Amino acid sequence: MFFLASGIVLADEQSSNLSESQKIAIEKADMAALNGMPIISADNFPAPLVTNERESFLEIGDPGTTLTNYSSGSFYDYYHSHRSQMLYKASEFGEPMLITKLAWNFYQAPGGILNNFTIKIIEVDDDFLTTGAWYDDADATVVFEQASGFAPANATGWNVIDIDDYVYTGQKNLIIQSEHANPGFYNYPYYITYRTYGSGTRALYRYMDAQPPFSSPYSSYNYDNLGVYWEELVPPATLQGFVYTTAGTPIQGAQVQIVDFN
Repeated sequence: MFFLASGIVLADEQSSNLSESQKIAIEKADMAALNGMPIISADNFPAPLVTNERESFLEIGDPGTTLTNYSSGSFYDYYHSHRSQMLYKASEFGEPMLITKLAWNFYQAPGGILNNFTIKIIEVDDDFLTTGAWYDDADATVVFEQASGFAPANATGWNVIDIDDYVYTGQKNLIIQSEHANPGFYNYPYYITYRTYGSGTRALYRYMDAQPPFSSPYSSYNYDNLGVYWEELVPPATLQGFVYTTAGTPIQGAQVQIVDFN
């Protein structure tokens, strides 16, 4: 939640009565007010505890983050529709892993609803994003989707999304694409996530008071701090041996199935 001197401010669904220039003026006033506040380090919001002994937590991004250019954030909902593509490098993950959850650190979390929300993962070779066009998501892996009523956060700090497990081999960089489309409304106040300023283009994004498809993206050096819950990825192996009947007779061409009871 976002605390002001007058109390707690929660998101309210708004129609499109304001022009874009009016909304930008309001947003600039909000940004000026936020910039006048002390920026609290993300370290003051410890990540939620891991849920089992196999799981570890990794944060990608600088804990001493910035709020600059938060319209590129993964959950920015000041307009009807929004898409972002953010690049996270193989060197930042450090090793192959099974990604089980993703988390974002929220500076402002009014609890607004996002409809037609998806998270997709795209693997790329690029160390920085090419500007001017979206990366093709036709072959992307959808790891989370919710058609209606999705609220990514109701409180500041780390908020976790339980995704479909993603096998990451550590060979390529990852683009995390998030997208929503609210038919006929936007939220105010809106979500703001903690960000890190990169050394090159790390985010593509577009917002609009219309429904997809999205126009050509804007670009930013800022990218969301990303929390990654992961487990060790065990490489494939070959099982060799012989299978016998209870009478001791070898079975030719036997198929063996290993069941995970965990």
